[in-house]
Order: sequence, then C-alpha cells, then structure tokens
Amino acid sequence: WVTFLDDDDEYLPSKIAAQAELARRTGAPLVVCGYDFIRPRRTRTRQVDQPVFAGDDILRRAHLGSPLLFHRRTEDLRFDPGLSAGEDMPYVLRLLRRHGQREIPCVPAPLVRVHAGTDGRSVHADK
Repeated sequence: WVTFLDDDDEYLPSKIAAQAELARRTGAPLVVCGYDFIRPRRTRTRQVDQPVFAGDDILRRAHLGSPLLFHRRTEDLRFDPGLSAGEDMPYVLRLLRRHGQREIPCVPAPLVRVHAGTDGRSVHADK
C-alpha cells in the first residue's frame, strides 16, 4: 500500500489505520479521507459528508490531493514527483483506470491537516 505526505501537511495518528480498514472492508484499491484545510487565519474541514464518490462526483466533488490518497501499490504505475501542486488528478485517473475502479470510498473524517498559505515554506521548518 502507498500513501503520500507533503512536507507542509500533517497526518493525524489514525489516518493510515482508518484508510487501511476501509480498503480492507470495501476491497477498494484506492480510498481517500476527509481533511482540515488550514489557512493562516481560518480552518475548513472538508470531505467529511460523503462516504463514497462515484460518477461525476469523482471529478466535481472529491478532493484527491496526494496526502488524502491511500492505494494499492502497482509496479507499473508510479507517482511523478515532478508534478506541480494541484496536478494529482492525472495520477488518480490512471489509478482508477488501472484497477477498473468506478467509485472511491472515503473515510468521512478529517485525517490530514493540509496547510495552505505558507509562502512556499514548510510548516515544520525552524523559524
């Protein structure tokens, strides 16, 4: 199994266990989770109202950034670290196509803290 963590984001302690359990229970090769989107003066909790994304909702409603993904490892499909921020969707679409997956189960709880507005600095860097 594979999951990704950007240097300016944080996993909550239960993230991997919750997604592994959802993948085991559903048999899905790719699952996502909810998250807290943290800006300098506010936080928004997202993707906690829908336990599965299917059809057009995969493109319109699902947030599929790399820190939210948990998927079965495949030897013939690798994440391109040269992608720019926000270019995770082509990778996700290749994963879905590779596995013939038509819906994406979601742990409807915030399991990742996604930090925005850090001016390109890691939130973990020494100040």
